[in-house]
Amino acid sequence: MHEDLRHIIDLDTRRVAVVLELWQTMKRDDPELARIWRDLNEADLLALFPHRSPQPFSVDLVGSAIDVLLAHPRCGYVAGWLDRWRQDSMSLKEDFCRDHGYMPRELDALLNAERARRMETIV
Repeated sequence: MHEDLRHIIDLDTRRVAVVLELWQTMKRDDPELARIWRDLNEADLLALFPHRSPQPFSVDLVGSAIDVLLAHPRCGYVAGWLDRWRQDSMSLKEDFCRDHGYMPRELDALLNAERARRMETIV
């Protein structure tokens, strides 16, 4: 089970790192596209999670932002990778819950505990 958690966390960590790098690149090279992505991302996250404030910058690639970025000549291939990695992550999480009898919130708690454990070993 620990190996499954490690695999999910590693995939999500790499995915978020690429999203943040893409975000920084777009802010530098195409600020208008970065603004559009941020606004679409914010609207989609507000619709998905109305009970919490969205992040001030894009930490994931969700919803309509995917379509906008997929069409971009320089960012489209990265957006495609990120979308597939996100789908892979969601599939791994669904498999984990099914295979180990967890509910999604329980898996989130396990993942958060493992991330915290990793942070403690770094410090």
